[in-house]
Amino acid sequence: ASIIHPEDRLMGWKYCSEKVHNREPYALEYRLVHADGSIKWVLDKGQGVYSNDGNLLTIDGIVFDITDRKTAEEELRKAYNIQREFLNNVTHEVRTPLTAVQGYVQMLLEGTMGPISAEQNAILRKVLASSDHLLSIVSGVLEIARTRSGTIQLQPKVCDPYLILDKAVGSIAPQATKKGLYINIDRLNRKYAGIYDEQKLLTILTNLLTNA
Repeated sequence: ASIIHPEDRLMGWKYCSEKVHNREPYALEYRLVHADGSIKWVLDKGQGVYSNDGNLLTIDGIVFDITDRKTAEEELRKAYNIQREFLNNVTHEVRTPLTAVQGYVQMLLEGTMGPISAEQNAILRKVLASSDHLLSIVSGVLEIARTRSGTIQLQPKVCDPYLILDKAVGSIAPQATKKGLYINIDRLNRKYAGIYDEQKLLTILTNLLTNA
């Protein structure tokens, strides 16, 4: 016990004592203090060996050196933290001009700068919808880091899938028109509602259409 790291000693003793008392095998990761003062991570697997009358004779097991794995995990954790901080900074810098663009488009739609035609109104609304989608993509970049760290969360709510499809088609319509392609949405004669993460479904549909 003297070579077990002081912070792990009590925890390890309680865990192993409980397992041995219940006659169960144990597996425990903890730190050892090497003779030169360095720290070594180990995986200790073992179980008690008992006499015929149930007395504990000895503990039989094996100890694996997992220092390299633990070091790699720590480096990976640091890399994720750096990545998350970088993405936070980048997305903030992107959001600022996008928000300004949306503000100007809203002013034009409201007639602040003078009257606009119906065609101009339709185009500006598409610009607004596309900028909304771009903002969601920026937020999605952050979720990549969350996904890798296991902290991503879904935001399900009741919504109409056709409305999500309309947004997706509207965002890529200019690309399709430029290539001479026509996108037709074949609607059924009834309304549907479902529980989705609207933003993620929009991203999926937009990616599928863009790739197509």
